Formats: sequence, C-alpha cells, structure tokens
Amino acid sequence: MIWWWDSFLQLDTERLKDFGPIPWGAIYNYSKVWGMTSPSLFDSFLFIIRGIDRVYLEEQSKKLDKGKS
Repeated sequence: MIWWWDSFLQLDTERLKDFGPIPWGAIYNYSKVWGMTSPSLFDSFLFIIRGIDRVYLEEQSKKLDKGKS
C-alpha cells in the first residue's frame, strides 16, 4: 500500500491544473521507469492510480465547496 500511495504522490506533481486528473502520459512514463512494460501490468497500475486520484479529486472538490459556503 505504501508503494501505491508514494507513486500517487509522485504523480500528483504532474497535474496540469490544480484539480485536473493526473495526465495519462505521466502515469505511463512512471510505469515504464518501474518496469511495468506489459499492457496488463500498465492497465492494473493505471486502474489503481486513477482510482486513488478520483477519490482525491472528490475530496478536494468537497473541501472547495465547503469553503464557499
């Protein structure tokens, strides 16, 4: 779990906008560095990072909404 979270935090720095999703290319390049060259390994990595990112973005959105109230 720590490796996944650390990977997410590293990829979080690649966002193009404050709350936009992590770019696909950044995830792909990161996966190549770690040797995830097969399509199935990359698909698994992408699925997990996108899932973490989705929850992160939802929480950030809630914080923004709460701050506007």
